[in-house]
Amino acid sequence: MEFSHILTDGTGGFEFLKTLLLTYFEKSGLPVPDHVSFFRPQQAPAQEEYEDAYSRYFKKLDTSAVNIPRAFHLPFDLKNKPRFEVLLASLPIDALKQKAKEYGVSLTEYLSAVYLFALQQIYHQQSLLTKRLNSNILRIEVPVNLRKLYPTRSMRNFTLYVLPQIDLRLGFYSFDEIVKIVFHQMQLETDKKLINKMIFRNVSGERHPFLRRVPLLIKSLFLSQLYTIGTQQYSGVVTNLGKIDLGAELNKLISHFVFIPPPPNKILKVNCGVAGFGDQLILSFGNITTSRELERQFFTYLTQQAIPVKILDTFQVER
Repeated sequence: MEFSHILTDGTGGFEFLKTLLLTYFEKSGLPVPDHVSFFRPQQAPAQEEYEDAYSRYFKKLDTSAVNIPRAFHLPFDLKNKPRFEVLLASLPIDALKQKAKEYGVSLTEYLSAVYLFALQQIYHQQSLLTKRLNSNILRIEVPVNLRKLYPTRSMRNFTLYVLPQIDLRLGFYSFDEIVKIVFHQMQLETDKKLINKMIFRNVSGERHPFLRRVPLLIKSLFLSQLYTIGTQQYSGVVTNLGKIDLGAELNKLISHFVFIPPPPNKILKVNCGVAGFGDQLILSFGNITTSRELERQFFTYLTQQAIPVKILDTFQVER
């Protein structure tokens, strides 16, 4: 299944996929256990599924936006079209969890730290001129499912993000330093007061009387440019759908799940999606460049930490 964020986010998209999958099982004569919840097609949707949860939890605040400086971006050349290629890799969840536990962090925080470490390795491979032309701030976007903070059954888009970063003007960072920084920044940025500030910034723009009167065509052009400017603020994306569990009876019928984030643009170039199922974690790297150096650095570090990596597949997507 493929979805646009205009319709929903990863959580809502997965609920649709789960409904499709379990309905398929039922029509194939495979009974779905009662304890497995999903949206049955014959049932009327609850009103809350349509809810704009951003507006529900909007609070008017006396605050202004903070200017975020431009981040480092991968210096690799773009491929010829079609250029969006996905690499899938499988890693054992237990080994990853054990390593994350040693640092006292979550799985998402650990993988985000590995991503930053890989970016740092690439930054230091560049010539002095390339370094001067690029930014020395490494920053990644990590989406946050707000349903874990604000109760709602909405299937519309309800995510924001945190932006852990390191500043290479201060010197080279060991992995221990990076993982500590990521942990504290993500803990701070998921504080409800800071999330409320982000919700206020997003929703107040939608409610502005002047902007509401602007024709949709002009608004779409403006938002397109705003998205491009926004991606200048971060070097990459790590988005984790979480651990998927449909129960022992259904799990045995499924090989694995893959979560692929939206294709990166010409600035971002690479992104990473994560989904856990059974005893494996599937990582998907979407890449539009001629280089796989980021993926190589990422997986090299993991194997050096005694975490086995198995490349499952690479495939092209028409984009």
